[in-house]
Amino acid sequence: RLRPVKTVKQPMVLSVENVGRTHSAQVPTSGNLVSGGANNIPSSSYDFESVLLHEVGHCLGLDHAAVVRTMPNTPAQVGQGMTVWTATAAVTQSRIGQARTILAALGEELYVPEEKYVDMSTALSGSGPAYVFLFVEALIDAAVNIGMPRAMAERLAVQTVLGSTEYLRESGKHPAELRNMVTSPGGTTAAALHELEKGSLRNLIAEAVSAAYAKTKVL
Repeated sequence: RLRPVKTVKQPMVLSVENVGRTHSAQVPTSGNLVSGGANNIPSSSYDFESVLLHEVGHCLGLDHAAVVRTMPNTPAQVGQGMTVWTATAAVTQSRIGQARTILAALGEELYVPEEKYVDMSTALSGSGPAYVFLFVEALIDAAVNIGMPRAMAERLAVQTVLGSTEYLRESGKHPAELRNMVTSPGGTTAAALHELEKGSLRNLIAEAVSAAYAKTKVL
C-alpha cells in the first residue's frame, strides 16, 4: 500500500534489491527515498544530484548496485503525477517492471535510458507545477483586477487550464494548432496574445527552464 508523503522536491532514489517485499514503503511524491527490503532509509542527508547514479549504492553502504533514480512531481499526491526515471544496469527486467508498477501508482511514468534526462525533467515536469500555479495565480489576479469576484475567477481559471490540457491530450493536435483555433483575426484572444508575445513570454519560459536545468546540474 503506497502512502504519499510531502517532502522537499528532489530526485527520488530507490534500492530495488528487495522491492518485491517493500509493500509498506512510503513513496514520496517529490523527494528522496532509498528502499531496501524491510529497511527504508530516508536520504535527505545525501546530495544525490552531485552523485552519479552508479555511485549511490556505494555512498549509502548498500551491498548491491541495483538502484532506480526517479524525478516525480507534486501532482502525484492526487494520482496525476509525472515521474521520469532510470535504473542502473544491475536492475533486472523483472525489477524494472516492479519499479514501473510502483511509480505508475503516482500517475504517468516514463523510463529513460540515460540519467541526464532525469536532470532535464527536473526543469520541466519536476518544477513545472510551480510554473502552472504561477500562471493560474496570474490569471486569477488579472480577472479580479477587471472586476470579477475572486471565487468566480478561481473556478474559471482552474477549469480553463484543466480543460485545455485535457483537450490537448485527447485531440493529439499540436498546441499551436489549437491556439489558432481559438484565435479569431482581430478578436479578443488575438489582442491578448499580442500582449503576451510583446512581453516575451516564450523567451521568459525558455530562460526559466534553462535556469532550472542549470541549477539542477550544480546543486
